[in-house]
Amino acid sequence: MTIAFGRRSKPSYVNSHISPLKSPSQAYEAWQCKNQLVISWLFYSMKNRIAEIFSYLELSLKVWEAVKEMYRNQNNIV
Repeated sequence: MTIAFGRRSKPSYVNSHISPLKSPSQAYEAWQCKNQLVISWLFYSMKNRIAEIFSYLELSLKVWEAVKEMYRNQNNIV
């Protein structure tokens, strides 16, 4: 996923380099659109039942951190 984020110039949305902006503002709307885009990429990479677990989170960074926490002790062997 980090490679996919990098290819789309969005790694800062999951590595805490971009903080949420305050509403209402035009900059906030642009930020929120990109945040939701990153969340959708994360959810589309998961099975539906897994994505549902994280669907209450509103920040892409929080989704990313929760997924890492849940799966951190598992290896990458398929």
